[in-house]
Amino acid sequence: MAIDEWVRYAGTAIVAIVLLNGRILFGDYWDFLSHEQNGGLPGEWLSSLAPDARQAAMGSALAASEGSHSAAANPSGLAHSHQAETTLMAAPLVAAGRYAAVSLSHPLGSRRFAGFSMLHLASGEAEKTDELGRNAGSFSEQDFAFALAYAERVTHQAHAGFSFKTVYQTIDERSGAALGLDAGLKFRDDGGGWSIGILAQNLVQPRIRLDDERERFPVTFRLAPSARLTARGSLCMVTAEAAWIKPFGTFQFWRMGAGFELSMVRAPSFLFRMGANSRELSVGFGLKNGPISFDYAALWQALGLTHRLGVTFRYGYVGPLAEKSLNDQWTRINAKEAELAALFGEAQRQGFMVQELSGPRWKMSLDEISSDLSYGHLDRAEQRLTRLLLLSPGHPDLVALKAKLQELRDQAMAISARERAIALYHSKDYEEALESSRSTLKIIKNDPAAGEIEMMALAQIDITQGRYDLALKRLKKAIEANPDNDEAVRLFRRTLIVIEELLK
Repeated sequence: MAIDEWVRYAGTAIVAIVLLNGRILFGDYWDFLSHEQNGGLPGEWLSSLAPDARQAAMGSALAASEGSHSAAANPSGLAHSHQAETTLMAAPLVAAGRYAAVSLSHPLGSRRFAGFSMLHLASGEAEKTDELGRNAGSFSEQDFAFALAYAERVTHQAHAGFSFKTVYQTIDERSGAALGLDAGLKFRDDGGGWSIGILAQNLVQPRIRLDDERERFPVTFRLAPSARLTARGSLCMVTAEAAWIKPFGTFQFWRMGAGFELSMVRAPSFLFRMGANSRELSVGFGLKNGPISFDYAALWQALGLTHRLGVTFRYGYVGPLAEKSLNDQWTRINAKEAELAALFGEAQRQGFMVQELSGPRWKMSLDEISSDLSYGHLDRAEQRLTRLLLLSPGHPDLVALKAKLQELRDQAMAISARERAIALYHSKDYEEALESSRSTLKIIKNDPAAGEIEMMALAQIDITQGRYDLALKRLKKAIEANPDNDEAVRLFRRTLIVIEELLK
């Protein structure tokens, strides 16, 4: 990427930060200092301390969160990835305080996701006095939060989620617990160029009682638009967030934040980050290599400099049916390996040589394999072919038969995918039906049945999302390909009726 492009991206992000945080940078400190100096609002640590180092370095825009830590931020962000994920974060704070978070996420299927986060905030030891001001030892404050979240991909562009949380607080010998509920939405374009995160915190407000004192967490609404810009293979992400907080009565106020992330080196990835919000300025970086990433953030606040350290592990997800299929395949592979080892040992003992597989015997072996392939006995053909390949791996006749065997296996897989697509379509799982039909078409380019299912599934998705004109075009293609497709004809007519009703 050219230097002028880096400058333009960084300049855009910095201008956004300045505009959104003028009160910090130019002297209006009311919002920045008034709550922080008196300990803040009840439960404010949950809405101001990001549960991972990456988000902390980007202005702690919680509504823009994506990944496992979204369980404690915007739960709809759990639907960002098909992979399972674990994030660990630790932060030493001023005055011997500490903050830590552990977050887990796991797909429940192709569209549903679950997540869990545990957060812990602890203060340093403080002096304890009696009624006369005499030293009575020391005490500390401990805060815990446990969030269990669920998210779903409602459509390709819209994700939704909610999070049940339990908060627990202890100060000296007093303690209390409460329950709460957060909810989030995320909208994005098909290409992932922009997204908008919406987060409602404390829709069900936790109310903690410590002796005779009751604290109610404030309702907070957050809006975070984000944009991803790509130039010459490098990525720049810019995000901003506005938070509306209503702690009690008619009192309410706004907080702003912004941040950006710049991909500077690839494989392994190095990312530079910077941000600001109504409480702090932040800078950080990330290192990512394969399934593991390390994140660091430094934050300048009114009380001083603090740090965030985070590690994220990503690992593949295998559904129950896929896991059973893999186990069956491994069982067959192990059995074949044992069979091949026995065959190879027997061949060595009997002194078989390639020269012996010539003339009538050689031709008979090749004819047997060709016959098995013609009649669809693929497993038997593979056994015979493997036996010959042990003795002559590069023989052109064997290489040709091996290619034919692979071609027939691919066709069988394509036919299986087509049958699965038909079944999924009739069970109204149109997105999965679309993927299976396209798997067939990758192997059998002009398969008519798979082509029909592809058009029908796309039409159903278009109707669900209100794109009736596009659905009509797809249904027309399906009918032209197969005029006897009664399902396509009925759906075409119903869609016309819907359009006519909308035009009235």
